[in-house]
Amino acid sequence: MPEQLHPAVTWQRAKDALADFRRRMADAKLKPEQVDAAIIYVTRAYPERPCFLRLEDSVRPAALNLLAREDVIALGMLFVQFDARAKQRTIFPHLFFGLNQRGMAVLKEAAALEYTAGAVLKDVHEA
Repeated sequence: MPEQLHPAVTWQRAKDALADFRRRMADAKLKPEQVDAAIIYVTRAYPERPCFLRLEDSVRPAALNLLAREDVIALGMLFVQFDARAKQRTIFPHLFFGLNQRGMAVLKEAAALEYTAGAVLKDVHEA
């Protein structure tokens, strides 16, 4: 597993990335509230199975505790944008650091799960 980032650094990088994504959406005359995000992490017990951590201020204390565990490593995050005109969701990955092939496979699996199930991140088209 790659070296773990400090939990506060991980959380802040994720919040900054989401703010930047939303700013770029606003600059493009899109609705920034139509994007949501989650941190993708794995555990040592199941390094091939992606886990999702919603990026909401209300879960910050619990998220920091989770990210501080020695058996948890945050790989990156997913942004999900809903295009109201096309009536479709688009998923964008974001890395916190370079990943090897195994790490990339886990992030791709997370994107596939979100794309097919769509249950982790809110229906941003209702925002």
